[in-house]
Amino acid sequence: MKKRVCILMGSPRKNGNTMQLLQLFMQQLQQSGCECELIWLYDKNIQPCRACRCCQKDHSIFGCAIRDDMPEFYRHCQAVIHPSYHEGMSNVLQEAAATARPVIASDINGCREIFENGVSGLAFLPQNADSLTEAVEKFLLLTPEERAEMGRQARAYVEAHFDRRQVVTAYLETLGSLIGATRC
Repeated sequence: MKKRVCILMGSPRKNGNTMQLLQLFMQQLQQSGCECELIWLYDKNIQPCRACRCCQKDHSIFGCAIRDDMPEFYRHCQAVIHPSYHEGMSNVLQEAAATARPVIASDINGCREIFENGVSGLAFLPQNADSLTEAVEKFLLLTPEERAEMGRQARAYVEAHFDRRQVVTAYLETLGSLIGATRC
């Protein structure tokens, strides 16, 4: 039985750097016997997070209050792959982990902070199709139970490190120390 891989391409540039990497990646997956489908997200109805925290109530379901095309994607995906090679703190990976999906991401600042390599996701070298393919193949070799556990660990990791209350508290403490440091 062929393994199926669905790739969601988020870049608005159909022929940009991301597509070039994905084409090499898809060729390697196809050579190893996988069936690939590519969906270009630019044409889909995808709304940004409103920070309503609805998704934090029950991670066993997709609890987002926004009614767009994302719940359908998350219901069918077992992991989210993020091949960025320059990134701020990745909202894509935080959202994926919050829905208990393991992440497979470039080993760069802004991505590596969102998961534990080998526990809640897998890292690969940026701009390296061979490394990306190796990480995906490693994920595909996991049992369904191991994939589900990696997803649970992803959820637990973002809850422990990126809960909004924790982030706001740290932000306010940093601002307070900066303001205090500037007083005479």
